[in-house]
Amino acid sequence: MKPIKLFFAKIRRMYFNWRINREIFHKIGPHLRNDGDYGYPFRSEDEFMAAYIRGGLDARFKSDMIERVIRDMPEFQGNALRYIIYRDLNERMKMYIELAAESANPESAVGRLMAKHA
Repeated sequence: MKPIKLFFAKIRRMYFNWRINREIFHKIGPHLRNDGDYGYPFRSEDEFMAAYIRGGLDARFKSDMIERVIRDMPEFQGNALRYIIYRDLNERMKMYIELAAESANPESAVGRLMAKHA
């Protein structure tokens, strides 16, 4: 990868990490402790768990919906769209995995997995 691309990739990752950690520690945490209302649809740990479980189910549903809609597209266009969608999703998921691995116990499976692929 060219140095300029590496530079922008690093800046993008740093901003991503900052944004996610800021939301975790300065919004979700205080919201759950009732130190402020940040507009989240939960007020308790149980509601929080239900919200992230629902979010996971919604993501699965939307993925299935994309596939159903793409089936009605011309084959080349549908395949090209699939490629773009999964490329983008995989790039974003990689950033989440790396952020989680940085916060995880180095002895954890995720930490070992990330060390292997580094």
